Amino acid sequence: MDSVITISKRESITPALLFFAVVLAVWFFLPLISIILLLVLLYTFKFDKRIETFLFLLIAISLGLIAYTTKSVGVRDSDIARYFASYRSIASLQNFKGFFTGFLLWGNDNPLFYSITFIFTRVAPGNPQILPFFWGTVTYFFTFLSIRKCALYFSPGNYKSYILILTFSILGIITFFTITELLKQTASAAIFGYALLLKLNKQKHAIFFLVISVLVHFSSLFLLPAYFLARSKRALIYIPVIGFFSLVLSFFNFNELLGQVISFFTRTGNLYNRIQTYTNYETWTLSLRFYADFAMYFLVIVLLYADYFFETNEQLKNKKRQFLLVHSIAFCILLINRNNVHNFIRYVSGYFPFYIMAVIYLFNIRIAKNERVLILLLVLSFYVYSNFKLLAVEAVPGADYANSYMNNDIQKLLSSNVVQYFNFKVTGQ
Repeated sequence: MDSVITISKRESITPALLFFAVVLAVWFFLPLISIILLLVLLYTFKFDKRIETFLFLLIAISLGLIAYTTKSVGVRDSDIARYFASYRSIASLQNFKGFFTGFLLWGNDNPLFYSITFIFTRVAPGNPQILPFFWGTVTYFFTFLSIRKCALYFSPGNYKSYILILTFSILGIITFFTITELLKQTASAAIFGYALLLKLNKQKHAIFFLVISVLVHFSSLFLLPAYFLARSKRALIYIPVIGFFSLVLSFFNFNELLGQVISFFTRTGNLYNRIQTYTNYETWTLSLRFYADFAMYFLVIVLLYADYFFETNEQLKNKKRQFLLVHSIAFCILLINRNNVHNFIRYVSGYFPFYIMAVIYLFNIRIAKNERVLILLLVLSFYVYSNFKLLAVEAVPGADYANSYMNNDIQKLLSSNVVQYFNFKVTGQ
């Protein structure tokens, strides 16, 4: 039986403090390289849950530091430039009353995101880089917590498997460019994923984190069916019907349909105006990569269905049914948005909590070990390739739409300490 490295016993306090001091020192001087070291530690030793969570936070902050150096370098401004402009606009407000009347009172649909932004502007009015740092850290941290809950849901004794999943999530399942591009939506998706895992594990505070995710970005509203039906014992039998109607709706522009429904109640407000803005999907470009992600998710779900129907252990089948239902509903939501390029791109890009949950399920399908390993290698290779391919295309200065990270100086990214990261200034935006 594996021994657990803990800080709960009196005699282990001094070694624990020494451990923390060494880890923090290495992390402070080499935050990016320390990600590898921390993952090796997590894989090699079984830590007390509090130590493990602390290590998760350090890894998340390291990735947040890279996000801190994000700069729009394309011909067209990327979203990070617009976030910086919005930050400066909020910073120019004289007091909370001006912020409340100017941003929240008039129907802003992301109140928590902008409220936190307002707080940041009071602390650091001239530093919008704090936004990608904070929300990037939040996204990764809640994703890591979700991975632990999801993996241990299936295999309580196999902690090493979820460290592998965590590693591959960093390398590929979570696309780093997307994290720094869709700050609000990816953070909201990560918190939603955590709320969903709390519900599936019958733990407290699930509703609290669900509300937080919706307040960060309204896109989580459309994922609510996956949350509220997750533990339904009968909903799975209606999936063929739901899938058929989703397929029919996929031939229509979902934003147009939604705009028509909302117009019965109001034709004002930020949410209605935003839906109208993104209705004209012909102005957006859809690359093959997004359809590839969509197709991969579909193929993985097909594998999950095959495993579910051949499962003979009733206890495992009940566990798997809930996850299969979540993925079925989540895929139908993607399908409904297929004919609006804006929605489709954003949801496909921000669906990493569902992709990760599906991969964890794949670790537990009942087939020969060699076949399972082959399937996992193919799926994980696809995600890793997609991530680095996207970075290679979207991190080139002068491209149509691109971001750089510490001016794409690999040596500085690897060798800079925490202070040097925070001293890096994005100029010209």
